[in-house]
Amino acid sequence: MRPRPGAGVATWLAAPWLYGFCCAGGRSLGSLASETEVVRISTGGEPGFWRAGWVMFARTVLFTVLVLVLLLGVAEGSAPSGAEPKGRHLTIDRRFPRLPAGAPAIPPYDRPADV
Repeated sequence: MRPRPGAGVATWLAAPWLYGFCCAGGRSLGSLASETEVVRISTGGEPGFWRAGWVMFARTVLFTVLVLVLLLGVAEGSAPSGAEPKGRHLTIDRRFPRLPAGAPAIPPYDRPADV
């Protein structure tokens, strides 16, 4: 039997809701182990059935996605010449040959060409 990625993703998205519904009193296994409790800020009471599912989904799925997006954003880096043109530095691609003598000048990429 082959593993099905769609089933794994569906389980990852649905399981926190189901677990949160089971912990509607504000006490999950983690909160029991750490002797804490999830409460509503406005009333100080239990989060309720739907809110408990949402809290668990936000903690397990949304926080994981946020961390992944931040890590991928940091790993991407920036362009070689940076976002803004610099007066002292210029990026040159040395894979291309130099322009022959008498060729028209090519304007820098940060300024529009005169047409």
